[in-house]
Amino acid sequence: MSTMTFTRMSEFRRPLVIAVLIALACYAPFQLLPFRTFQLAMALVYAVALLGLNLLVGQAGQISLGHGAFFAAGAYTAAVLVDRWDVPHYATLPIAALVAFVLGFALGIPALRLRGLYLALVTLAIAIFTVPLLKRFESVTGGSMGLTLSKPAPPSWSGLAEDQWLYFLALATALLAGLVVGGLGSLWGPLLGGLFVMYVPSLAQDVNQAAPGVVFGLFIIAVMYLAPTGLAGLPGRSAHLFRKGKNNAH
Repeated sequence: MSTMTFTRMSEFRRPLVIAVLIALACYAPFQLLPFRTFQLAMALVYAVALLGLNLLVGQAGQISLGHGAFFAAGAYTAAVLVDRWDVPHYATLPIAALVAFVLGFALGIPALRLRGLYLALVTLAIAIFTVPLLKRFESVTGGSMGLTLSKPAPPSWSGLAEDQWLYFLALATALLAGLVVGGLGSLWGPLLGGLFVMYVPSLAQDVNQAAPGVVFGLFIIAVMYLAPTGLAGLPGRSAHLFRKGKNNAH
């Protein structure tokens, strides 16, 4: 088989694989328990956040340890608008995105001159400062307990339960964010990261209830060692090592 034919097959196979995976993702909430559906929705939410981090770290090559602060800014903006001013859930999304953007832009301009370790230290300081700041304004943010909100109600015509509707909202947002940032191919790494963040801590809790943080850290170290290019790059790395070993055998 010629290289050109193989390339054409690969180009045809990739959209087909993406279509099948999206179809499976749409089918999943109808077969899972509500709690499992909610977990997948949260994994998609984390994937959207990690997609932004991947844009900064993976593509721009900068180090950021304060990405969670901007995630928190958008989340608390939406939560406060719903809880204090009864703003509809969907109307808070553009406002929350705008607040996170303005905050990131305002802090990013002074940090333009920093690189490497110095940039990492500044972003780490932002992350550390965010937690006590949120606790300080307890009347607005709810302090250590946070804010408890109702889930967005699904439209009556959809026939979906609340967890299913929330899942499809998260899935649509993740797909849209992936297309905007760099195509659906850019979504796989953050999606695997979202699944890792969602499920590995509970797995670590099952392995050792006394020190789940230690087990979680060991999982991260193992991933860094076995997949230095990330979980999304593990199949390509494995294929490369296989071909290399095969060539050495010959």
